[in-house]
Amino acid sequence: MKKRVVLAGLNSIQNYGDHFIGECVEFLVEICRKETECVTLDLGFCKKNFRFLIYGGIRLLANFLPNSTISYKLVYVAMRIRFYKYYYNILKTADGLIFACGSFKYGTQNLWAQYSIAVECAEKLNIPVMFDAMNVQKYNADDWRCKCLRVHANYPCVKMITTRDGYVGAERLKSDYITSKSIRILPVGDPAFWIPECYGKRKQSGDKVGINLIRGDIYTDYGWRKLSEKQLIEAYSELIEILNREEIEWEFFTNGLPEDYIFGLKVLKNCGMEENIKETIVVPKDAEDLIRVISRYRGILGARLHACICAYSLDVPVSGFVWDEKMLHFAEMARLEEFFLDEEEFTGMELFVKLQKAIRGIYDQKNRENWKRCTQKSINEFLQLL
Repeated sequence: MKKRVVLAGLNSIQNYGDHFIGECVEFLVEICRKETECVTLDLGFCKKNFRFLIYGGIRLLANFLPNSTISYKLVYVAMRIRFYKYYYNILKTADGLIFACGSFKYGTQNLWAQYSIAVECAEKLNIPVMFDAMNVQKYNADDWRCKCLRVHANYPCVKMITTRDGYVGAERLKSDYITSKSIRILPVGDPAFWIPECYGKRKQSGDKVGINLIRGDIYTDYGWRKLSEKQLIEAYSELIEILNREEIEWEFFTNGLPEDYIFGLKVLKNCGMEENIKETIVVPKDAEDLIRVISRYRGILGARLHACICAYSLDVPVSGFVWDEKMLHFAEMARLEEFFLDEEEFTGMELFVKLQKAIRGIYDQKNRENWKRCTQKSINEFLQLL
């Protein structure tokens, strides 16, 4: 009998790297169980109706009480009004729900609320739930959003939570979040490790290096290091100066986000290169185009996680810098720590050294294949529950 699995993701945002997750999970579901029908649930989609207007009014009220329990509760009420009916209508004919978003977190975005609302729907409909390949934010008992996520993650309908943070992530889930003994917790690879098989793409020959862009306030928002936008601009500018001096061909590329493109403009202005925007910044039109862009580079400096993962999956040399735990855990899992910068002294020269080292390096392909099999095996195990 054909089963219907809902894949919940972030399909409406312009970070095409996040699209890799859902599309690769769908590919793996179809490999594991060919008779399964996959249906997309965009966690952020909503029609501009009266519910949206009510949502906007409550969110406006919550903004007057930022970073407080009352504010978080208002956000949850607003999100529930906005999304509950939409989620429920998609899930009511489903046999299972897989969250293919990549982040089990509460500190940025509102995934904690969206997960909680979808889990409430699944519990009411008696639908098994899987959180797939999540990076796991540190637990904070003083944050109401964190406690809300923890409560819903232990609902009876939740059957499995896998983490792309390796054994560290699995231990964090077990010790800080999950109290239910019936929930399976496993470390796995990111589904996007399967990009070559899912999209039918391979590494192409090329001479340029790709410099991945990211918004300038990323360190401020995530609090990993005290690195300002000005310092990030200076580091990128110094890197470009070194590449030009060494006569190494390069270009900027984004994962699709407008704010990352704006950061690239600021760097070019700082370098006195504003007239070269069209030739210097590549903006992909969709996820498949992002793969095409990355596949033709000699190597990349990755800033967004899934730019790094895409390159890694295609055997394109990748270096990067750590602005959040998920970047660190990816580097550890892929055994690429020596190519990633996690230093307080953040300079263009350090970025250049890491990039050159990565280009000369060799991937541990056996390690990558082992993590890919873990991902496939966990999805297959969940599908057996349906």
